[in-house]
Amino acid sequence: MQQLEKQDLLRASIDEIGKEAIIQVFQFLNGSQDYPTPISIHFDLTMRCSARCIHCRQWTWPQRNTLSLIQLKNIITRFMQWKVKTITFGGGNPLLYKYINEALVFAREADMDIGIISEGGQLDDKLCKTISDCARWIRFSIDGHEAKIHDSIRRAPGLFNMVVKNIKDLKASNYQLAIGLNCVIQKKNIGTLPQIIQFADEVGADIIMFKIPHGNDYRGEYILSLKEWRILVDLIQELNANKTYRVKTNLNALNYMLNSVIKEKDAIEGRPVSSFYIENDTHCFAPFFFLTCDSLGDMYPCDYLQADVRDWLEYYNMRNEFCLGNILEDSDSILGRLAMMMTEQIHHMPSRGFSECGCCTRFYHINHALSLFGKRLDATTCNVQDINQFLRLDVLPGHAVSFL
Repeated sequence: MQQLEKQDLLRASIDEIGKEAIIQVFQFLNGSQDYPTPISIHFDLTMRCSARCIHCRQWTWPQRNTLSLIQLKNIITRFMQWKVKTITFGGGNPLLYKYINEALVFAREADMDIGIISEGGQLDDKLCKTISDCARWIRFSIDGHEAKIHDSIRRAPGLFNMVVKNIKDLKASNYQLAIGLNCVIQKKNIGTLPQIIQFADEVGADIIMFKIPHGNDYRGEYILSLKEWRILVDLIQELNANKTYRVKTNLNALNYMLNSVIKEKDAIEGRPVSSFYIENDTHCFAPFFFLTCDSLGDMYPCDYLQADVRDWLEYYNMRNEFCLGNILEDSDSILGRLAMMMTEQIHHMPSRGFSECGCCTRFYHINHALSLFGKRLDATTCNVQDINQFLRLDVLPGHAVSFL
C-alpha cells in the first residue's frame, strides 16, 4: 500500500493495524486480557471554527476553554505511556489553538506520527516550518473548486483563497509533506466533482478524499435527494473508470461503497451504513484502537459518540453518557470505563441499529472485517497464524482509503 493512501493513520483497514493489536482485542473479548491501550488518538485541540458550515453546527457551540501548555504536555505524555503510535490534531480548527506549535513538537518528540485536519488558517513562517518538520500529513477541507461554491458552503468569505495559499506555502516549505483535501459531497457541489478533482490536481494536492454527508438535515440544505444520490452513483463510477488525473483519490473505495454497502434509503436519511451494519450483524471495534480527546481533556470512544451527529435542532448537546472521564483528572480509570461500556453497550450498537452508528462510514471496513473475523475465529486460540489466514481471505476489496 502506498504511503499517501495511509493519510488516516491506521484508520483505513485491518491490514494497517498491527496483528498483535488485533490479537489483544479478541483476547479481551474472551476474557483473557485487560482492555488494550489505543494506538491512535483524534485530539481536538480547540472546538473553535472560523467557518459556519452548512453540514455542521459545531460553530453554534458555546465558547469552551482550551488546554494550558502544561496540560497539553501532560496529556501527550499520557498518550506516550499508552504507546500511542499516531495522533490526529483536529477540532474545530487546530490551527486556531494558541499552542499548536508546541503540540506538534511535543507529539513528534513522543515519537508519534502526526496528522492535521483543518479548514485552513493564517500560517506564519514559524507554524509553516513546524508543520513541515513535524507532521506526516495535513488535510484541508475543500467543498468546491472555486471560492464561490466553497465559501458559500462554509459560509466564510475568503476561506477558499486562504486554503490555496496554505497549500502553496507548505509545499514551498517541504514539498514532501503529504497534503490532502477533504470534500463533503452535497447539494451545492454534486455537479462539480470533476472540477474539484481537477482543482486538487492543479493546486498540487497529493490526495482528495470524498465524504458521504450524514446527520440530521432538517432544513434540506446538504443531504442528497434520491434523484441526486442516483446521479452521484453514476458519476463516481464514471470518474473511477476514466482516470485522467494525477492526484490520488478514494474513488475506488467510494465506488465500492455506493454499489455494495450503502442503501439509497439510508443515504437520503443521513445514515449511510445503517442497514449494512444491521443486516451483517456488524459490531463496533473502532474504540479498541482509536479514541477521541476533546479540548478539555475529556475522552470519548469516537467522534460520533461525542457529539458529531447530535440533534441539530438543539443548540448544544454533548453526549455525556459516553464520556470516559478526563485524562488529566483520572487517566487510570478511562480504559476501565471503556471496557465496561464496550462490553455492555458500544460493541453491539451498530448491529442493533443505534442511530449514530449508521453515520460511521469512517470505520465500516474495520468494523465489518473484524466482525467477520470474530465469527470465524476460535477466540480462545487467537494468534498471528489465525490473523494471517484471515487477511489472505481478502474479505473486502479496496483496503486503501477511509472516509475521515
